Amino acid sequence: MRLLISFLFVLSALFANGQGRIELVLLTSETPPSTLLDSLSIDMLRRGNPKAILFWAEHFGIQNEFTQAALLMTNGQATLIVDSTKSKEFIGWSNYLKNIKKPKQKSAALDSLILLVPENNDQRIQRVCALTELKFFLLKKKKSLLLEYSSIPEHIKSSAYDEWRYRVALSSFFKSWKATAELKENEKSIEALNQSFDQNFQNYLHETMTAFGTEFKKKKVDSSIVKEPVGRESISTWHYAIIGFLILLSLILLIYILINNKRSKSNSREVREFGGMERQWKEKEQLYNDQFDELKNKIKELNTGNDKLKTELTQLNAAVNDTKEQLENLQSTTKEHLDELIKEPGVSQVMNLKNGITRGLTKLKETLGK
Repeated sequence: MRLLISFLFVLSALFANGQGRIELVLLTSETPPSTLLDSLSIDMLRRGNPKAILFWAEHFGIQNEFTQAALLMTNGQATLIVDSTKSKEFIGWSNYLKNIKKPKQKSAALDSLILLVPENNDQRIQRVCALTELKFFLLKKKKSLLLEYSSIPEHIKSSAYDEWRYRVALSSFFKSWKATAELKENEKSIEALNQSFDQNFQNYLHETMTAFGTEFKKKKVDSSIVKEPVGRESISTWHYAIIGFLILLSLILLIYILINNKRSKSNSREVREFGGMERQWKEKEQLYNDQFDELKNKIKELNTGNDKLKTELTQLNAAVNDTKEQLENLQSTTKEHLDELIKEPGVSQVMNLKNGITRGLTKLKETLGK
């Protein structure tokens, strides 16, 4: 109740003095400028305050890329969003390498991909995803990669939203490498970020009200307004109408905070239990995937060996057929010369028999030597 009274006081005081901020413009506008709301959303993502984005989005009935990002940050499920238009060079690495058959060319292409320097946070996040996909190509670089991702770059830390996305990508990376210690530390950091969202939203409300109160103290009511009775009556009516409108919005805000806190408390246990089950499932899934990949490699090796045996068997069959043919030829030639020798014994017939046997044996040796 104290919070509500203070909020109403500073809102009415701010309006009476004609001073405005983004929040006041949003509260007093049915259709605020999209650029103003986008600017506020970008700042809230940077400061790790997705619940403020959802509050204004619900107030105006808006759904856009910022509300989508805020929902992912607050729904308890770490789903990664990366702007593909900003990270084209870091997408599709695995498909690119699969199309390269020669080992040396593949190794050179892999080195060139790893040496690409990311120029923005989306590229830094997508690089982690790409390296996760290429685990089996990078087994020799495991230590250096884990060392590289043992700390968060300052470019990432400057935005709570980018740090949250980066750490979500790192969770998959560490799971892939079975880096248990790094994974646990990273999960703790993600949990700390998630827990800060409620406090950031409350701080945001406090800062906003404080700013309203400060502006109120700086201004004084214009005495010329008091001198005109008709004007005073007109301004008073308009003034109270707006205050009533602000009271209604304040009540909505208070109800939203109370309901949200109640939901957060009631669901926190279920979310933690579900998160634990999900992690266990993902670990088992990763184990099965690793075993499946190993099995595929073994099958590939067996198929290669089988193809080699088939080739050798074909060569042996060809040699056997050639040998059989040579033996048949030798047998036929020997029989012909023997028949000639029996019909007409003589030195020339003996020499023909001997030469025929010698030529046949020579061809047979050549065939067996192949």
